[in-house]
Amino acid sequence: MLLIGCVVLLCGVALLLLRKPAAPDNLAAGAARAEAAAAPQPEARKAWAAGATATRDAPAQAAAPDHARPPAAHPLWPGATVMDFTESVAGPDGRMRRVTLLQPAELPYPVRIEEWLERGLSGGEWVLERREMVADRIMARPQPGREAEFLAAVAALGGTAQWIGQPGIFRVHLPEATLEAAPQAVAFLAAQTEAVRYAEPDAIVRLVAVPDDPYFADGSLWGLHNTGQNGGTAGADMPRRPAGKSAARPTA
Repeated sequence: MLLIGCVVLLCGVALLLLRKPAAPDNLAAGAARAEAAAAPQPEARKAWAAGATATRDAPAQAAAPDHARPPAAHPLWPGATVMDFTESVAGPDGRMRRVTLLQPAELPYPVRIEEWLERGLSGGEWVLERREMVADRIMARPQPGREAEFLAAVAALGGTAQWIGQPGIFRVHLPEATLEAAPQAVAFLAAQTEAVRYAEPDAIVRLVAVPDDPYFADGSLWGLHNTGQNGGTAGADMPRRPAGKSAARPTA
């Protein structure tokens, strides 16, 4: 038994001596080949790097949803041409702010519509607030005795002032109609407190219901609704539309 154990031991030592360890150079070469195989080729590396940069720093933008694209028309002005349009989130509550600039066929001036709305998951939307105004002019009044300074402020806007016949009230015409031209002009003139008493949009108001004022019903307010009562001329009143339709006109 002792002899057999010695023979086994000698065979094991012989096998160890016969095995040659891999040369360091061969190990390094093998590692280099494995790394080269795992690494992308130059063209692939460039493409991968570009893709990684785009994903990390500038993710691709999804196609704009239909409601974010300029509408062909506005429901309040079905025959108008939409000139410009913007829509954005108005606050943390998710409300949307939409501004539309359009040219109605029946009016000589462009109209700006600003709306705040909520949109449901199904795509429906609810208008919470709406303001309409003339897009290329505003209304303003100078401080007493400061008309020269007032006109200088209007000129700084690039606009012109037109007296409309009422005491001290001017219609300020702006050089161009843009989405924010009228609100920016109001803010600019309102800040000139020494020269400007007030500045406000030339708002557009709409008739949405027939008044229930008894003086309107009995014809006393013929200037609002003249049907020829008391020998008057039918239609000689403020612009209006038949019942069920909306009459839009600027405030001045």
